[in-house]
Amino acid sequence: METIYFVSRRMNKARKDHLTKIANKSGFFKVTTDVREASIVISQESNREEIVEYLRKNKLITDDVTMVNDDVTKQFVDVSWFVACMKEKSLLPMEKHHKLQFKKSIEEGVSPSKKPRLDEKTRMTMYACQRTTPLVHYNQQFTDALEILEENALYRGDSNAEARALSFRRGSASLKALHHKVTHVEQLANIPYVDSTNSSKIGHCKKVIKEILEEGFSDEAEGIANSEFYKSMKIFCGIFGVGPNT
Repeated sequence: METIYFVSRRMNKARKDHLTKIANKSGFFKVTTDVREASIVISQESNREEIVEYLRKNKLITDDVTMVNDDVTKQFVDVSWFVACMKEKSLLPMEKHHKLQFKKSIEEGVSPSKKPRLDEKTRMTMYACQRTTPLVHYNQQFTDALEILEENALYRGDSNAEARALSFRRGSASLKALHHKVTHVEQLANIPYVDSTNSSKIGHCKKVIKEILEEGFSDEAEGIANSEFYKSMKIFCGIFGVGPNT
């Protein structure tokens, strides 16, 4: 069992409490409130020096404790590693992109693990008919959530239903055309209808994807999928000739 410590820097209390709760229930993590006891230090959107500075500033460690250089007793990792472990329900090996970078390395041009460089393949055309979209794609977890939101918008049938459903459908189509799995929100840059001014629901799609990356699921999509209204409408609309208005 690994003893872990969640750094509060850039991690709000509600999120930290949630991660602590699921970690303690996992059976392979034990959360400590004393960073000195931890073998793994987990943070969000930070480099290693920033974490040490934060811990010292908040008197969580003393000035004579050195953690900036390679410390064989502690691993400094991004929260994405923890989320991946919880998804697989087991301890996963720490890949290079999980480990926190040193500030010096970042300044020398080494891309930090929390901000993967944008691949040229993500610079896709705005027109779905011009994209190569495989039947089995890399981002089903995100597209499933967006498709639930799309269906729910149509089932509600309000004045903006078609426009809202279309925006979710376009965002989903863009994700299906990607030739890699999205592992960080920065990889959404320049993706049409997800990170583009052409989508009226850019903020909504991106918010859903970001939440799934961080939490492993979307509260909104899960809430809709489990609602009696959605489940009933999905059953009825699955019958030939039956739709939201009939």
